[in-house]
Amino acid sequence: MNKWIKLGLIFTPPKGLSWVNSHAWVPTPFQINGSIYRIYFSGRDSSNSTQSGYFDIDLKSKSIFNLSDSPILTRGDLGQFDDSLAVTCSVVRNNEDLYMYYVGWQQTARTRYLPHIGLAISTDNGVSFEKVGNCPLIPRQKCEQYGMASPFVLKEGDEWKMWYGSYRSWSMRGDQSWPRYEVRHATSRDGLNWNVLNKTCLGGEHEEAVARPWVVKNINGYQMWYAYRKNFEEYRIGYAESRDGQDWIRKDELVGIDVSDDGFDSEMIEYPSVIKYGDFEYMFYNGNAFGFDGIGLAVREAL
Repeated sequence: MNKWIKLGLIFTPPKGLSWVNSHAWVPTPFQINGSIYRIYFSGRDSSNSTQSGYFDIDLKSKSIFNLSDSPILTRGDLGQFDDSLAVTCSVVRNNEDLYMYYVGWQQTARTRYLPHIGLAISTDNGVSFEKVGNCPLIPRQKCEQYGMASPFVLKEGDEWKMWYGSYRSWSMRGDQSWPRYEVRHATSRDGLNWNVLNKTCLGGEHEEAVARPWVVKNINGYQMWYAYRKNFEEYRIGYAESRDGQDWIRKDELVGIDVSDDGFDSEMIEYPSVIKYGDFEYMFYNGNAFGFDGIGLAVREAL
C-alpha cells in the first residue's frame, strides 16, 4: 500500500468570526460537484464551546473558498444533550435530502462531558440543516451506558450502516476524568431508527481510545481509517480491513502516515477522512492539540 505524501496545513482557523476562536477539527468532506468538495469542520469559540461550519476546496487547484460566516450546526439550548458542543462527523445523501450525523456534548459534574449522537437534515441541498427532535438519535441503553460519539454512516441501497465511538468506562487521572472508548457498529433501514449490535469492531481493554472511524466500501469489502490512542500516549492514525463491516483486521502498519519531525502534526495525528477523486486518494486530518492549528491534507495514488 502506497505511503501518503503530506501537502501540509491547508486550512487554519479563521480570524474575525465569532464562532471560531481556535481549532478546525474533525474535517468531514462531502462532494459538491466534480473536484469541488465541502469540508465541514468544527471550531471553538472564546468560551471553548464548539459548533460546525464549512469551507469548499477544489482538489485540482487546492484553492479554498466559500467559508461559512456562521455555523451551519449550532450547539443546543442550555440543558439539551448538545449544549456545549456540536461536531459534524458524517454527511450522507438520502434522495434529495442530506443527513448530517454529529456528536453532541453536555458537560457534567463528575465527568468532563457526556457524548451522544445527533442528526440534522437538510432539505435545501445543504444550505441549512434542522436538527431532528433536539434529542439524541440513539438513546442510552444497557449496552451503551457511558456515551456514543463520532458516527460515520454509509447508505448501501436500503441498508444503513453506522460505525461509532462507544464509551465503555470513565476513570480518574488525578483530578481529571478520562474515558475509554472503542469502535462499534449499528444498522438501520431508514437512517433514523438504529439497531445497536453490541459488538466491538476495534479496540479493547488494552487501548485507551479508538475513535472517529471513516469507512470506505470497495470490491473486497471495507476499509477503515481511525484515530487511536494507547494509555497515556497521543493519538495516531490507524487502518483496518473487513469483509462484512463487522469483523475487522487491524493493519496499522499499512496506514502509511505518522507524525512529522516538526510542525503542526509533530506530536499527534488524528481524525482522518479519506476520499477518492480521479487517480488519487486524499486524506484530511488534524495534528497537535486536536486540530488547534487547523487541517492537514495528504495524497497518494489510488490502488
